[in-house]
Formats: sequence, C-alpha cells, structure tokens
Amino acid sequence: MRYLSIFLVGLLFLLIACRPKSDNILQPSVGNKIIIPAIVDRVIGQSTARIDQEIVLSVQFYYLSSCAQSYTIEEEIGKNLRTLKVMAEYPAFNTCATSPVLTYTTYTFKADSPGTYILRFWKGDNDYVIFPITVQ
Repeated sequence: MRYLSIFLVGLLFLLIACRPKSDNILQPSVGNKIIIPAIVDRVIGQSTARIDQEIVLSVQFYYLSSCAQSYTIEEEIGKNLRTLKVMAEYPAFNTCATSPVLTYTTYTFKADSPGTYILRFWKGDNDYVIFPITVQ
C-alpha cells in the first residue's frame, strides 16, 4: 500500500510538470496557427542607392521546423531606422521534426530622401542583423 501511495504521488507530480502551458508568450496562436519570429541569419544586397531607387535585398532566415507554412515581414519604420521581423506561421498541432530549415526571401527598400538608413533584421532577443544603406 505504501508503494502504491508513493507511485500515485509521483505520477501526480509528473502530470503537473508535463502539462501544456497556456501562457507561452513566444507562440501567439491565431486559429489553428502559431505565429513566431524566424531567425534572420544574413542580408545580402546593394548598400548604396539614389533617391526613389528600389533595392532588392536577399534575406536568409531559418524556420524552426519543416512544418512552416508561410511568413510575413513586419516592419517598424522610423525616420532613418527600420526594424524588420520575419514572422513564420506553423500549424498549431504538428508532428514535424524541429530541426531548423534555411530559407530565403527578398525585401525591397526605397527611400525618398538622402541619408544613411539602418535596417535591423531581428535574429533573437535584442539581437539584429544590421544592414546600412546610403541614399544619395
């Protein structure tokens, strides 16, 4: 009887420790989807431009798994600072492997006044890939 009580108490602690957390702020859920930031690794492209000239940059980032369905780029625009975050969409319930998947996309930059513009691509908590562009 004593061993059964110890087993049941241990099982209770195990169930409590393994329960899903509903307050996970890293995984905002939208319907049957989870949207979280992807990790940008590298930005490649031209670093000078003329006023109103479009520059197409290649952005290399990692999906967290092969289950990724799509992405969007969120952009905060200041005077000469742009902060960008690639937001990846995953199914809420999946069984995919969690190894990172390297992916590329493009980002088009255009400025209507001269100056040095700083593009910050999110790659982790308070960590960014910095890409400056000089517009003349």
